[in-house]
Amino acid sequence: INSDDISEFNSNGNMLNTTYAYIHQLVDLGLRFQSVNIAQGATIQTAFLDFTTRSRQTTRTNAVIKGLDIANTTTFSSTRRDLSTRAITNASVAWDGIPGTARNKLYSSPDVATIVQDSVNRSDWQSGNAMGFNIATSRGGRSPYSRNGSSTRQPKLRSPALIHISEPTS
Repeated sequence: INSDDISEFNSNGNMLNTTYAYIHQLVDLGLRFQSVNIAQGATIQTAFLDFTTRSRQTTRTNAVIKGLDIANTTTFSSTRRDLSTRAITNASVAWDGIPGTARNKLYSSPDVATIVQDSVNRSDWQSGNAMGFNIATSRGGRSPYSRNGSSTRQPKLRSPALIHISEPTS
């Protein structure tokens, strides 16, 4: 089983690694994206997290996205509270009114450029590192595919080729 996305139960810290990447009020979702090819200190103009609905849900859902403040995010483990004990970025993005969609439909987070910027501004960030996110849901739920559920419909940090990057000037 892949350990690049995981859910942590808020009540007891138990970890759940399944075919769903739960965006749900009972758990926080941890996402890890491997080999993010963005230079240290690059200026991030836009970035998005993309999800594909595994099962249709339409209840109003609100969440907050934060980055994991780690230069090269390691895979998640089954150790209790593995997600919540990791440092988070100062930047966060509210995601209120997450859309309800039909099964197998793509939807995207609001712009998470400020979070990605926090990560690549770290002095120990290197292009090719893994980048992590924590999604804490305050209301409702969505059940997109996880990496274990589908290699083509798993959550994605919009391709680095689609993230608008300007290299720092000297």
